Amino acid sequence: MGLREDIQKDLGIAFDTDLSDAVKTLFLIKLSTGDYSEDTGINTPVESTYSTRGVLDGYEDRELFDSAVHPTDVKAIILTNELSATPEIDDYIECSGIRYKAINVMADPADAHWEIQCRR
Repeated sequence: MGLREDIQKDLGIAFDTDLSDAVKTLFLIKLSTGDYSEDTGINTPVESTYSTRGVLDGYEDRELFDSAVHPTDVKAIILTNELSATPEIDDYIECSGIRYKAINVMADPADAHWEIQCRR
């Protein structure tokens, strides 16, 4: 087993045990321009929704010194092997009916999990 698989296995176990009370059902929502309507003259956005699980966490004080991180931003942590789409900036993460916009998307060096900076 490689490093990524080891990390994903350990994080998956943590999601099932130690972190189980913090793990939530999350939805990645990707918007596409959709089809152009000649009747209205606009493109109607089409949403594609991908269900997964993950943890929403706040940022530490030291991370807030970076002007790109607002005090109300949250960090979504999602295992890459549990999400069937690649998150991108301007996608949305929804949890418990609250929709957040993806401001920044990073994978860890082993490509085992996504860290998505989310803003309401």
